[in-house]
Amino acid sequence: MDDDEFAARIARIQQRFAAALPGKVDGGFAILPRLGDIDADAIESLVVTHRSLHEMCGIAPSVGFTAVGAAARAAETVLREPAKMKRPLTPQEIAAYRTALDGLREAAQSELNSIRGRG
Repeated sequence: MDDDEFAARIARIQQRFAAALPGKVDGGFAILPRLGDIDADAIESLVVTHRSLHEMCGIAPSVGFTAVGAAARAAETVLREPAKMKRPLTPQEIAAYRTALDGLREAAQSELNSIRGRG
């Protein structure tokens, strides 16, 4: 694969990532009301959200979303232990997760605007 083909593939991945990013951030906020719930569906949503954030931490910087990667890491860190232990979040963890999500939303908006400005 030559450099041009590689750059084109990265650009396509970046476009897909950018298109999905607002929905992923919104999904992180959508789960907030249930993070303190004990029921199995809420815990599964927590685990899935943690996994999604973990994947975002790795992919985002690779496709030019460095701030998103760092912000996703902050949110992922809050969910790591509860997801591993399959337990609801404490009120303090919910507040920390909300703060981390606010940072993720801000980073996403900033980097999406930057990408759009270049294109």
